[in-house]
Formats: sequence, structure tokens, C-alpha cells
Amino acid sequence: PPTPSCAGDCCKHDDCSSNEYCGQVQRCFPCSSCQTFNDAVDGQCPSCTASPPPPLPTPSPPSPSPSPECTPPPAPAKCTSHGDCQYVPGVNLPGYPVCMKWGECQRCLNCQAKASDSITGDCPSDCGCTSHDDCGDKTFCQKSGECVACGNCDQARARGDVCPERCNWAVEWTGIGPSLFGVLGQAFEMGQPPQNALVTDWSTRGDLPCGLKVGSDGKLSGRPVAADRFELEILATNEGGQAAVVNQRPFIINIIDCDTRSCNGGTCIDTVAQDEMFECDCTGTGKTGERCTEEPEQPFVVTW
Repeated sequence: PPTPSCAGDCCKHDDCSSNEYCGQVQRCFPCSSCQTFNDAVDGQCPSCTASPPPPLPTPSPPSPSPSPECTPPPAPAKCTSHGDCQYVPGVNLPGYPVCMKWGECQRCLNCQAKASDSITGDCPSDCGCTSHDDCGDKTFCQKSGECVACGNCDQARARGDVCPERCNWAVEWTGIGPSLFGVLGQAFEMGQPPQNALVTDWSTRGDLPCGLKVGSDGKLSGRPVAADRFELEILATNEGGQAAVVNQRPFIINIIDCDTRSCNGGTCIDTVAQDEMFECDCTGTGKTGERCTEEPEQPFVVTW
């Protein structure tokens, strides 16, 4: 384990496993990356013991899988009361507010067709709406006469339904522009996202640079492993299951080939942008080598 004074996962190569090295950001990375990024914590890539490759799996005939259009929907949630069917993100489905006698949450249409099958013998208040006022704070009345969670509002608009103002969910991230920059192989952090107590989940949609991920707090961070231009949206979801595109527009993330960190304080010479190739000018660093990591040879002097 790393020493108590170590702020990261490692302070030296011995803190990592046999096929990993300790990087300058005090994190363990696969040994195969050390020569590529030249970011060993002590400036020297260790001699690693490669893990044996996993055995090849025994081939078996592929099993048929349904096409995306034919994928069966999730099984209805189990229930003992109508309250068990209230929409909770990640637990049950929106739009299934009725608990039936056989212990499954079903749509209002099922209850309206045969109310005696409801666990209470009648339909709950979430069914039979004629206006948005008939529904709760986190739901709206759609044309079928059902109160549905605001998370379905975008789909409702596509069908022509008009969602109430209470379902208009937006999240603004101030102080951050539409274009961001990162460096190949270097630590990237988008910054602290807005503190919004109504946000229950963060996610992305679009081209997320390989090596980056969005955390549970909405922070986008990591080490990009490819240089390119990426466009993605950051989504903030509330407890009603409604996802909002942060700042109502996508972010552009440009991952460039190098900067001074890539050359250990030297000057980056990038002839062709985003081709993942560059050279370093080590002038003024006191170092030599391809990435300005090597000590210069001392002249042989004999004094008499």
C-alpha cells in the first residue's frame, strides 16, 4: 500500500501491481502505457512482469438475440399496493401506476378496462385524468387519460401532447464555454458541475472521449487516449426521470496531441494536429531524449 504521505494511489512503482507502473499523477497504469506517455513518477519505466493472456474461450454456437425493435420490455414491477407502483428511477417503469390483484404494476388502461382486477377494486387517482391539474407535481396528463411521469414529456411532445410548465426541466452550468480542450494522455477535468439538489443522476450522450467518464457528481474527468474532436451532451436527470441537456446545447471537446506536460517542461512541436504524433524541444529543461526525460551525458574531464 502507498505510504501515509502519498496523496494518490501510489508514490512509487512498488505500490502498483507487477504489470503496472506509478504515473506522475500518482495513479497506477498498465506498463504498456509507460513508454508511450513517458510519465513515470520517477522518470524511469520499470521492468514489468506481463500477466499471462487469458485462455481462449471454447467456441459455442451463437444464440439468437432479438433486434433492438423486438427487445422485450422490462418485467412489470411487483406490488402489494398502488403506492408501490409510483415511479422511482431505476426501480420501476413510468406510466404503470396501478397495482393489480396478481401483484404487478400495470397501466391505467388495464384498470379502466376492468377495475375489479385492481388490488383495491377501483383505479387510483393517477388514472382517469382530463387535464394536467388532475395529476401530481411530477406528472402530466397525456391524451390517453393517464397521469404519466414528467420523464416522458419529450416523447409526449413528439406525439402532439402539450406538457405543463412544471415538467420543463433545465440545468445551467455557468462559467464554462461550449468548447473545451484536453491533452492526449494527460489528466483532464471539466470542472465542478452545478450544485442542484434536484439532480439524481448524471450521464452523457454522444462522442465521449475514450479514457474519460462522468462521475456520480457530474464531473467529467480522466486521461484521454485518443486525439480528436468530440461532441457530446451532458444530461442531468431529476427524481421524476426527466433528463435535461445541460446548458441546452452540446459541448465540443478537442483533445490535442501535446503541451509542455507531454514534453516534461519542454516545448511541444506538433506539425500535424490531432495525429497523435509530436516532437519535443528540450531547450532550457536540462534534459535530453525524445520526451525530455533523460539526463545529458557528462563530459569526460581529466585534471592533472
